[in-house]
Amino acid sequence: MASSFQKYYTAIPVSQRLNKYLIYLIVLAAFFTASCGQIRTKLPEAVATIDSLTVELKSYENQLLTFDSLQITQLSAKVEMHLSSLSWKDNEAATSSLLSAKKYLEALPSMQKSLKEQLNQTKISMEKLLAQVQKNELTKEVVMSEIAVIQVQSAELRDQINYFYSRYHAQSLLIETLDKAHDNE
Repeated sequence: MASSFQKYYTAIPVSQRLNKYLIYLIVLAAFFTASCGQIRTKLPEAVATIDSLTVELKSYENQLLTFDSLQITQLSAKVEMHLSSLSWKDNEAATSSLLSAKKYLEALPSMQKSLKEQLNQTKISMEKLLAQVQKNELTKEVVMSEIAVIQVQSAELRDQINYFYSRYHAQSLLIETLDKAHDNE
């Protein structure tokens, strides 16, 4: 069949070499396209779960970053001012609240550091798990077990950060209330 079509064209030696290189180029491009494609994993639901946990941990990290050391220092100074004020000497509830706020604000930097470390450790273990899942190194049972552990860690972090955040704002509200009461006297 090839010989019947040869009478309609004449082969040019340069184009035959070009065709051969073109075929090699197409095969090479197909190989690179296939190798650069998305990593195939046996557990796409695990990858999706890990991705959602990553987003969740990022939001916790952002929430922790909202605490400015200058704001904490200013709040601590106001607590000290109210503790040294004679206005609250007879008010046991206010004094007790101020002492509690002082204790919390003194422990705040170490608590913040501890939460950041826990958050980083959880992120690292999650990244390692994701890499192992993408390489299909673990069984489904092991992956699901590891994801469950990370979910528990994430939930504990969420609760600790929410407590941390709420307690900080409660102290801010206490100082604001005492400022207003002090101004009205």
